[in-house]
Amino acid sequence: MQRSLFVFLFAILLASLSITTVHAQDASSGSMTGSGSMTGSGEIVENIKPFDEQRERERKRRAYVYEDFVFKGRKNQEAFEAALKLYRAKRPPLRVQCREDIRKSNKDEVLETKLRCYRGELTLDREYYLAMQKFVQNIPGQTPLFKQSVLAPVTDALEAVNSFVHAIDQQVFETEEQLLEAKKNLNTHYRLAAAEAMTLVRADGLLHWMFHLDNQVLTLSKEYDAIAGEHISDWDEVTSCIQLAEDRLMQIFLPEETQKKQVFLSALMNLNACLEIAKAIPKLTKE
Repeated sequence: MQRSLFVFLFAILLASLSITTVHAQDASSGSMTGSGSMTGSGEIVENIKPFDEQRERERKRRAYVYEDFVFKGRKNQEAFEAALKLYRAKRPPLRVQCREDIRKSNKDEVLETKLRCYRGELTLDREYYLAMQKFVQNIPGQTPLFKQSVLAPVTDALEAVNSFVHAIDQQVFETEEQLLEAKKNLNTHYRLAAAEAMTLVRADGLLHWMFHLDNQVLTLSKEYDAIAGEHISDWDEVTSCIQLAEDRLMQIFLPEETQKKQVFLSALMNLNACLEIAKAIPKLTKE
């Protein structure tokens, strides 16, 4: 594999992952026990740094499912991105219209208007959570155990939204304070958990790419060693850079890690730094 192709693929990967972080308000604890937590392989990650043994097990597993993850997962990813795009397109005008309707409402009509407006938002949320649920269910390369652990909070959020819509339809809310309290409960106990679960899904997908890139660097370093051995240390630096990012990202699955989104974004920044190192290596192969 030529250096320029590697750099190109590296850059495309980072660009696509940067886009996904917009809706990676995501992070969750998945299914965790004891002093470790679950990765996409369904294994338990012990709180040991660095994760050398775990990395090798994950590398073998992910290499085995890599083609399925990339090619079979493409349509699934595109369908979810389309649903997300539609969700984002519909929500702002709905909120603008609702603010206008509330402004024009009489005092005794405000609660009714707010309930109608929020029901509209919840309907959009339900469509989005259904798309999210389908997306997680159809991701290739994950074990049933891991998939179940990240599906649970998404399903819980979907059911909570449905219950909220039912409560509105049954005229359960008699005051604005009751509505506000219910909204806070939905956000705190369900929306955040679903978003956190999606960060684990994103992190697991990113690890597929990182291990693949690491393998490509190992191949490149051998080619460069055969052509000009003095450059082997450059590729060793890229390998170390990627593996450092891997170790950092794998900590997202630890139960004591509470800043999961930040860990994910940090891994992307680390990968950007690795790309800069790779781009600076002299071109020794023909384009």
